[in-house]
Amino acid sequence: FWELYNREAQAGVTVHFVDDTLDTGPIVADASIPIRPYETEHSLRMRLDELGASLLAGAVSRLATGDTC
Repeated sequence: FWELYNREAQAGVTVHFVDDTLDTGPIVADASIPIRPYETEHSLRMRLDELGASLLAGAVSRLATGDTC
């Protein structure tokens, strides 16, 4: 929502380890996508969900093979 409200050019997702406080663990992976001219909150959320799922799968795969990210 905030990216659309603030008319940002892009939005992104981050995969990180969890620690004691919200969104403060070490970052494992991150990526962003451009926001389209007529993007809706729903369409952006769907695109970010797909990006996040792909990013998470890649991060888990790297961790499983011993890559320390």
